[in-house]
Amino acid sequence: MKRFFLLAGFALLLLAPLSSTSVAQNPPAASNEQQQIARAVRELQEQQMAIAQNQTKMEEKVAAIEEAVRQARIFASRAGAGRR
Repeated sequence: MKRFFLLAGFALLLLAPLSSTSVAQNPPAASNEQQQIARAVRELQEQQMAIAQNQTKMEEKVAAIEEAVRQARIFASRAGAGRR
């Protein structure tokens, strides 16, 4: 999750100089570009939130599988499945 915030910050740092140079050249076009950048940043943030939520769900499922495997090993060792 930290990686996504770092990527978003990096993207903002890269886009900031581009928007400031265009403001000096053409104010109406700069406003449009700023709106596009703002939309792109919002979309990126929404995607990051969705990815973070999906990652949390996957981690929960993996933890549940790990616990099931752990319990299965315990029961198998008690039943003598490893001994022949």
